[in-house]
Amino acid sequence: MEGTGATAAALSDVLKAVGDADLFPDSKTIVDMPLTASPNEVATAFVATSFPDPITDPEAYSTALKSFIDTWFLPVQTDLIEPYASTPLPPPPSDWLPKVTEPTVREWATALHTTWGTLCRTAVNLVFKNPSFYSLLPVPGPFIVPGARFREGYYWDSYWAIKGLLVSGLDDLAKNVVLNLVHCVHTHGFVPNGLRSYYLNRSQPPLLALMVEAVWESTKDRDFLTKALPALDIELTWWRQAPRSSFISVTSPSKTCPSETAIGTTANSKDPQRRFLVTRYCADWRQPRPESLKEDLATLRLAVSSGTSAIQEVEQQGQQRKHQSKDQSKLERTEEDILCDIASAAESGWDFSSRWFEDGKSLPTIRTSKIYPVDLNALLFRAEKTTAMLAAAALLGEEGRPRDEIEETEKMVQKWSSAADGRLKTINELHWDPETHRWRDFILVNPEFEQVDGRCNGGCGFERKYSIQFVANETASSPSSPSSIAIYASDFVPLWCGCALPNSPQATLAIKSLISSGLISLGGVAASTSETGEQWDWPNAWPPLQSMLSEGCERYGGDLGAEIAEEIASKYLKTAFAAWKSTGRMFEKFDVREVGVQGGGGEYACMDGFGWTNGVALMWLDKYGWRG
Repeated sequence: MEGTGATAAALSDVLKAVGDADLFPDSKTIVDMPLTASPNEVATAFVATSFPDPITDPEAYSTALKSFIDTWFLPVQTDLIEPYASTPLPPPPSDWLPKVTEPTVREWATALHTTWGTLCRTAVNLVFKNPSFYSLLPVPGPFIVPGARFREGYYWDSYWAIKGLLVSGLDDLAKNVVLNLVHCVHTHGFVPNGLRSYYLNRSQPPLLALMVEAVWESTKDRDFLTKALPALDIELTWWRQAPRSSFISVTSPSKTCPSETAIGTTANSKDPQRRFLVTRYCADWRQPRPESLKEDLATLRLAVSSGTSAIQEVEQQGQQRKHQSKDQSKLERTEEDILCDIASAAESGWDFSSRWFEDGKSLPTIRTSKIYPVDLNALLFRAEKTTAMLAAAALLGEEGRPRDEIEETEKMVQKWSSAADGRLKTINELHWDPETHRWRDFILVNPEFEQVDGRCNGGCGFERKYSIQFVANETASSPSSPSSIAIYASDFVPLWCGCALPNSPQATLAIKSLISSGLISLGGVAASTSETGEQWDWPNAWPPLQSMLSEGCERYGGDLGAEIAEEIASKYLKTAFAAWKSTGRMFEKFDVREVGVQGGGGEYACMDGFGWTNGVALMWLDKYGWRG
């Protein structure tokens, strides 16, 4: 089923019927099932089939629909091969985890190593021969799936899986995971959210450069670096383009809302009006997500409580709107805006969190594409800086290569070094809050038009300038929060990305702010201090956040940072080990209020497996050791 838009249009009636009949508990099931014919053939067969009336005879209708699905669709996972189901996974290195001496902890680590074989997949040959029959993207090598309902590789999950694979000595598998994403960049122009066609409308947090860096530092494989480097240039260029990135001009601070903290543009500059490149999440999608069809339509109904005709138009998925509902004029946003913001939140990896909600509480008020996330811009800074570093490393081994190739690599070093310098300035002038000592998301407010030199802005003679206003959501019932304004773990991700100098006053202030934030609890660091029932809020602790915040503290925070880093790592290992010992499972997220308890909330039940959970555990067992 390759090709998001075309497939969704051809099979929209089928997907809607399956969703309406609640044929599968999980919306994702049907879009992961391979077809037995082309999408158009299946759609034609569906239209030609005479079904019983779903209202007068729902049982007969459901039976007939299930029969149709059984005829034209194959079961999930028939598009996948488990390469280590019959072939033993290579054992860990002989000098593996020298700091882990306690037998039960080593048993746990060995189980985590073995799980890489359980989570490894490749595509069946027919995915390459008939790609339109499959939603799985045809990538050349094996990949790691998170586990459970997540039957495909995911972009940002792969970073922590790779870190764990390298600890396990599975260097070739780690390279393949990266090179699959490199293949996606050359095929699609960017790294999609995951290895399914329905994810081709969006990406995820940009960690490809860091994956290449991790493999390069571990293996020093120059051929691998040469293969990967051009894709980094392509991907970062994609992120710098509209609609995700734009240059903005900013004016004085916004004072329109006393409850929200606002900053000016240049805390350390005499120039009150300057231009900055800022980046946001903005999916190329204006329909319900095929993998979450029921959930998105339910959100729309909440957002547009009286707009029934508008909802019916959205449910037609992709057909051009011929009229607006009578109530549409009362809405500040269209249904397509809401659906774009839902998909954009999925692009962020934080799907969903109160940080994207205008009221700080409820999904229907989502406004992701209006927010400039500090973690995204910090990750791009680190990716740009890392790409320049990798290009410089590649130059050291380019003796004998054609001069034009060497010159291109030299240009890459200069290009991304300059880009990183500019972005770091933006982060610390627009995102840093000197009052709370953390970096924060912001929105643009109070646009003003000012006459400028007609040679600027396409000769229009006017420039739009904005004020910057920090996102300041009220905390939704959380006993942990020391503030009425929600605090997010993402506020401290810039520390991991190197946005403060090591052991600097800024880094120390940020770490002290983290300590007093209320985010750190018994089982780790929570995603936020706001309890909304969404999975990227209190009380959930996510492995990637534990990793980023701990490493950021350790690298840049001096003695205090090192102490907090080890505390976070110890809390994580303790809760992950306790969960494994009591259940035999590794969960995707944990509840910070207790040790060894899985997290909850969101669109689906907590999954186990689990790629990034295992990777972070192995990474820290290798670094710190642990006695259990």
